[in-house]
Amino acid sequence: MTRLGLEPDDLAWYREMRMLFEESYLSATDPAAQSGKGGGIDRWILGRKPIAEAVDRDGTFLDVGCANGLLMESMVDWARERGHDVEPYGVDLSQRIAALALARYPAWADRIFVANALGWRPARRFDLVRTELEYVPRYRAPELVAHLLDAVVAPKGRLIVCGYGTDVAEDIGATLRRWGYDVAGDAAGRDRDGRVLVRIAWIDRGR
Repeated sequence: MTRLGLEPDDLAWYREMRMLFEESYLSATDPAAQSGKGGGIDRWILGRKPIAEAVDRDGTFLDVGCANGLLMESMVDWARERGHDVEPYGVDLSQRIAALALARYPAWADRIFVANALGWRPARRFDLVRTELEYVPRYRAPELVAHLLDAVVAPKGRLIVCGYGTDVAEDIGATLRRWGYDVAGDAAGRDRDGRVLVRIAWIDRGR
């Protein structure tokens, strides 16, 4: 195993995922496509704005898998609509993809990091942390949730987990409950035809 506790097969999986994401995101010219969603900005918003339902406080907001930083920027506005001020941060597995965010938001250069979230121990904790289970091999998804709560989410902070899908978005709340977590809340975002684009659930960390 590596120093991050990753098996050789895990490393191969990360290399493949990084290549796939870089090929897709770096070839796109549409900001929404550079941030993980084809179909234009309006559809991107339908699948991302419901995340703001988990924002119930002022504080720092970390987007795990931040890509070009569009969600970081958008969350500032969406949180403000709900009466809260958040300071956005982001982390991405790919240096090349993180460069998109740095180019878009040079003033946030000290807020955008490159790291594997599963082994990352940042110098500071964050009040609100958003992630997806697809950022790790599936069998390590419970470990990702546990690690983020332990090492990345601030005391009394909140972990927000999103589940997308090409056909059916995963019921994230049910998954987290099955793993033994108390889910503090959940939400969903729907396409114009009523189909679920994203399911969101959040866990509150204690002290």
